[in-house]
Formats: sequence, C-alpha cells, structure tokens
Amino acid sequence: MYQPENNRQINGNLEPEIGRKLDYIFGKATGRLHNLERSLSMLKALERIGIHDTSTSRIYLTKHFQQVFHNPDSISSQNGNWVKRESLLAGPRGFLKVESTWNDNKLITVVLKGTGG
Repeated sequence: MYQPENNRQINGNLEPEIGRKLDYIFGKATGRLHNLERSLSMLKALERIGIHDTSTSRIYLTKHFQQVFHNPDSISSQNGNWVKRESLLAGPRGFLKVESTWNDNKLITVVLKGTGG
C-alpha cells in the first residue's frame, strides 16, 4: 500500500488520520445545509444507541476507527488507494452499521446505518 512520507506511523504501522470527522459525526458540521442536516442526523443516530458527545465517547469512536482501519476483514471494496470498510458500532442501547471510506490512511466519509435502540 502507498504510504506518503508525512503519514504518521507507530511501530512501523501506518496510523489512521481521523481529522475532524468526529466533530462532523457529533453534529458539529459547518457549511452547506446538506452537511448540517447529515451531521445532525448522525448525532441523533448515535444518541439513539446511547452514545453522546463526551470525551469518553470520542475516545471510544477514535479507537473504533483505529481498529477498523487495521482490520483487513473490514474491507468491503477497494479501488486503488480508496477503501470502503464496514463495521458494527455498539452502544449501550443498540448497534449501528458504519460504512467508512478511506483514502490511504485518511478517513474521508462516514455513513451510519440502522436505527439503534
């Protein structure tokens, strides 16, 4: 897999770059109305399964995306450096299917599916 020199590595492993996606997932999008609506929809989905915007939840989601990134079984499709991964996110009140799209190690998009609860 292509590894640009500026990508962070730990113990020789390429680490995922999540950037500000957690802000987006927790309803803090900016910009176009479509982005705002989608961001709030994801926040509501997370809240339905009992995940709220707290530092603990942000750590939990960060670890979730790190595990997904390093799990070759999570790959559902690949096109060059673009990889779509699927995972199941567990909350205290239910589960959501997560589809994440990555370009090399950078998290590009997240889609939450399911109703939880």
